[in-house]
Amino acid sequence: MAPVVSTLRRQSHPFFSRAPFDITKTLPPVITPGSSYGQLMFESTLAFLDTKTGEDVNMKVKLQGYGSTATSLLEDKIYFLLGRVIALNAKTPPVFYFEQELTFPIADSEGYLISLANKAGCYGFGVVISKAEEKDDSSATSTFNNLLVKIRHTDYDVQTRNSVSFIVQYKVAGNRNLAKTFGLFQVGREVLISGYIAGYNIEQHMLQVNALSVSLSSGYSSSSAAVNAAEPSPVAGNRRRPIQIDFGSDEENGDDAPQVPVGTSNFVQQTPQEDNPAALQTDLASTRETPQAPQKKRKHTKRNTQPTPEKVPALVTDSSIV
Repeated sequence: MAPVVSTLRRQSHPFFSRAPFDITKTLPPVITPGSSYGQLMFESTLAFLDTKTGEDVNMKVKLQGYGSTATSLLEDKIYFLLGRVIALNAKTPPVFYFEQELTFPIADSEGYLISLANKAGCYGFGVVISKAEEKDDSSATSTFNNLLVKIRHTDYDVQTRNSVSFIVQYKVAGNRNLAKTFGLFQVGREVLISGYIAGYNIEQHMLQVNALSVSLSSGYSSSSAAVNAAEPSPVAGNRRRPIQIDFGSDEENGDDAPQVPVGTSNFVQQTPQEDNPAALQTDLASTRETPQAPQKKRKHTKRNTQPTPEKVPALVTDSSIV
């Protein structure tokens, strides 16, 4: 559910997530009498792997979303949901505000053997409040330090109808992919980070996330840098479903549709010619398919006004008259 307009002026750094959820219990909805729409609430679990034992750990969470009772989530079903997470640093389960339009059913809970652990992806804005490095002991072949960053998220809580803040701990691995990003995390800086939920600190009541990518929300940008957009290459393989619009044929326009070259137009504005003489001249000029080549000028020579000697008639003198 989107925050109300009155909270837009306040600082907002939401924590988004998309994950599979097993609906364990359906809670009573909050619906206005006479209406079929309202707040639908459920109980579910968020699964992640224990780093020491490698077993699945299920943490209780609450699901809440605005929708109709006719399209409500069903108990003992697994759904793929997307929404916002409010994980207060208190002894209360996190609340997942999901979007009803993006609900995707997966399967029945009974007989589903695929593990849902470490499948809760997350991303969002936040402000860095602290950072510290620790040695990574997960790999026996290589040793490096990980960066533990605590980021504060701020969002609107539907239940309390107020803006709330909570802290999430992110672990940035010191491998070759993310080691160069350690310098980006400065206290007080706003960052955009993504990863997946990998644990929960019971003592501090804090979610633990393994970071996958990080970027700054604002920074230096050069206007002279040219960005060349590469055309996507076709992916080889069998298609599961036929594609009706592939942007590679002319079938979308119909067989009888005229082909118009790129950069030209066949639109002619219909304007009464007797009312608009200027438009008449424009239409006459635009309807010419090919311009006529200019005719070659004839070469004119100046004629001599005086008769030539050959054409001068012989003068008749008086002495020749008999």
